[in-house]
Amino acid sequence: KGTSGLFFFACPGLTAETVTASANCAPQPDGQEMARIRLDAAHVQFGGMSLGAATVETLVQRSLKEPGLRIEADSRLENFSAGTVSVTGAQVRAAGPWGDMDVSGKAAGACLHAFALEAGGRLQWDGDRWGLELGQATARWADMRARLTEPLSVRMQGDQSSIRGEAEVEPFDVATLFTGLQKERPEGRMSAKVRWGGTLASPEIRGEATWGPLVLRSGAWAALPPVEGSCQTSVSGGVWRLSASVQAGSNGNIHAAAQMPLFLSLVPWGLNPDTDGDCRLNLQAGLNLALFNDTEFFASSRLGGQVDLSVAHQGPLRGGTVTGTCVLVDGEYENYVLGMVIREARMRLVSNGDSLVIESGSATDGGKGRLSLQGRVHLDPAAGLPCELNLDIRKASLLRRPDAEATVSGSVAMDGTLSRFAVNGDLKLDNAVVDLRNLRLPAPAVLEPDASVETAVEVQPTDDFLELRLALSIPGTLYVRSRELDSAWAGNLVLEQESGRMGLSGYLEPRRGTLLLLKRRFKLEEGRIDFDHRWPPEPQLRLPAAFSRADLSARVQLIGSVGNPELTLTSEPPLPKDEIMARILFGEDVSSLTPLQALSLASEASSLGKV
Repeated sequence: KGTSGLFFFACPGLTAETVTASANCAPQPDGQEMARIRLDAAHVQFGGMSLGAATVETLVQRSLKEPGLRIEADSRLENFSAGTVSVTGAQVRAAGPWGDMDVSGKAAGACLHAFALEAGGRLQWDGDRWGLELGQATARWADMRARLTEPLSVRMQGDQSSIRGEAEVEPFDVATLFTGLQKERPEGRMSAKVRWGGTLASPEIRGEATWGPLVLRSGAWAALPPVEGSCQTSVSGGVWRLSASVQAGSNGNIHAAAQMPLFLSLVPWGLNPDTDGDCRLNLQAGLNLALFNDTEFFASSRLGGQVDLSVAHQGPLRGGTVTGTCVLVDGEYENYVLGMVIREARMRLVSNGDSLVIESGSATDGGKGRLSLQGRVHLDPAAGLPCELNLDIRKASLLRRPDAEATVSGSVAMDGTLSRFAVNGDLKLDNAVVDLRNLRLPAPAVLEPDASVETAVEVQPTDDFLELRLALSIPGTLYVRSRELDSAWAGNLVLEQESGRMGLSGYLEPRRGTLLLLKRRFKLEEGRIDFDHRWPPEPQLRLPAAFSRADLSARVQLIGSVGNPELTLTSEPPLPKDEIMARILFGEDVSSLTPLQALSLASEASSLGKV
């Protein structure tokens, strides 16, 4: 009892709380000799592995009447763990003549899901030649079940070896593979088969899998059509190969083929993909964009068009040569909220050495407006696929609603990587009409009981992926109309986002217009609406308007925030507010009003206070 110096010398870094070894040798009355050897270890640690308890018990028998030894061995492990794998119990048995023994084993534990293994076969050896043949083996993991369909045979003599066998994974629900996903977890059946051949130093492995139809029962993509597919893969001659195809009914298909130099050895163990070698990838895909229309992302919009992709890569994964094209034809997009319509969208991307170049990209707004796109995407994954894009807009009607229409021209430059993207644009409002009589306001935000309006105003985006600056020039082409207001506006607005903070700054000024107050048309004078880079915007008003008649010049002015403006009413000559209102409404002073006129005056005064 105690620790064994030899045991720990052979395995540096191994520790155990206790190790117990015992042996008992004795002759038997029938002329046999017997040796019983037992080894126990508890609380063993080695590298990142731990073992609660292990027992190895071996019975060796030799008969004086018959040559050779007979062995019976039983090994048991408890509470073994290594990384995410834990084994609550395992047992291996071996029995038979020395050099030709029957073996069996089983184990149970967990790796994300509970698993169980069971196998049985024969172990043979003679000098430097040995072999293992498992006639049956099964494995269960969650609802997956794998089994040998042909015996697994391993032979070795000196530096010569061979391996043969075949196994299959019976059809199972693929949701088992995505247990970490609460939503958007695919459901459907999948099955697989694998065959081993070659040698232990250079094995040949071939596998195939089929799946489908796969569907998403919940999440934003739940409405996508069922997907079916298959793949074949192999490792042979130092090369890994893959061929796969996926179909989404008549809406899309993907075919991919890849190969990469790969060193694989089972004895001694080694796995080393050569990403700097001759790697090859061929990808063919066709996709009808309409298949996304029933998803949550396009609940208020619609897509259309056909995308065809053909890409080939050859050489090292980094720095190889990429050739191919990506073509969009008959593309269209419609946003029901904005009334935005994009028609006749066409685009052609061509691989040019180490980048993708947009040879042509164009679309219309469904009318005379035009959009064009040019740019380049550098095929450097290590740098985040840098890109430079430029969108040119010519009199495109990008807003068509009952309450608003807008036509815009200008250019937008976009550049960045997968980790940070910048959008910088200079736009001009060619023409815009806002009809407040048909205004459709979004649903009001629902605040928590203890939240305040001020707290809601200060909410800022936290995503610093996007750096945005869009400048909009308005050369007197913004027309705002309602029952009370008929006006034309000019100004400059800038929408910016940097370091996750968004803001709208700039100003609007009335060029001309009238405002209906007290049943009379007031003429808008020089005023201003200022935006001070807040988000959501809280514009500040300074809007004067004037009304004149032979005996009176009246002036009204709105000052303050758009959510709580102050209204002042003055006149020349100076008069009290009720006197000004009486003269505007009836052309008489207050003392001359009839009772009915006095009631009307009070009603107008109340309405004026709500402006």
